[in-house]
Amino acid sequence: MISPKQAVEFATKRFPKAPEELAAHLGISIRESSMDGCDGWCLTNGKQVIIRLNTSLSPTRKRFTLAHELGHLILGIPAIVGESYEDMLASDSDEERRVNELASALLIPKDVAKASLSELPVVAAALMKLAKKANVSQLMAAIRVCNLASEIGLQNASVVLFDGSQVRWQWSKTLTMPNETAADLLVESRKAVPQAFRRRRPQGDVIVASTIENPYFGSATLFVQLLPEEIGLNISHHEKRKQLELTLFSHDVKLQQRMSGYIGALKNRIEGKTQKQVEADFWTRYRETLKNTAMDSNTGQAYVRLRISEWF
Repeated sequence: MISPKQAVEFATKRFPKAPEELAAHLGISIRESSMDGCDGWCLTNGKQVIIRLNTSLSPTRKRFTLAHELGHLILGIPAIVGESYEDMLASDSDEERRVNELASALLIPKDVAKASLSELPVVAAALMKLAKKANVSQLMAAIRVCNLASEIGLQNASVVLFDGSQVRWQWSKTLTMPNETAADLLVESRKAVPQAFRRRRPQGDVIVASTIENPYFGSATLFVQLLPEEIGLNISHHEKRKQLELTLFSHDVKLQQRMSGYIGALKNRIEGKTQKQVEADFWTRYRETLKNTAMDSNTGQAYVRLRISEWF
């Protein structure tokens, strides 16, 4: 069996398909079937290793479950039969947390997380973008970032999962808070949208809280971080973009859809050009088309500039 260090090195090279390719590399059979009250388990029979996954899981949950079972095998920690996805993530067991740590590293290697989150503070939109890039759930992406807090540049971080307005569970290596405080931060972060909520503390640092909503399940993920004041008060690129989109498109969804198409088409023509040249190209092509719309303004120009800067 491969060592944890070798597994992480493998994952860094094979992102974003590391768990699947690692299983194939190790000769592990992956089989799916309907399960009642269990999302996955692994079985060793002599030299043959089988990982079973619940066929009803969403693709992102299935990938985490696969990575989790690989973690059990690589670390030599016996798997727990009957675990659900929530059981795996919320476990207080030291052994299960070691397994989850390795599983999350297989799904989102440290170098990928650091490159994707080069700007602080980390806000909900950045976590959602990382989750999409890694093909994992937004909750799992938040937990991975929380675990890498000090390496990313956060003083501390915590993830809180809510059912409605009630705390289901919290996760952090070092930051704990009363459920009442977490619930208060959820309310404040929702009020602050599209910005993250910020609160200065007497200690000289800043609490930054943002929320990923999951209305389909009636749940929400709150990401809380502590940062030095000079960093925590920065308005992130993602927040600026959301604010501009709210200003420009709140009453014109069709204009937003048109802009998405224009900017998407422009991305295919940026090779060998500077940021200023790409911006000039955009306005040469679309100035007349966008005349007398909300884009025909300083705010519209700022939005185009911001979107194009994402590619450089």
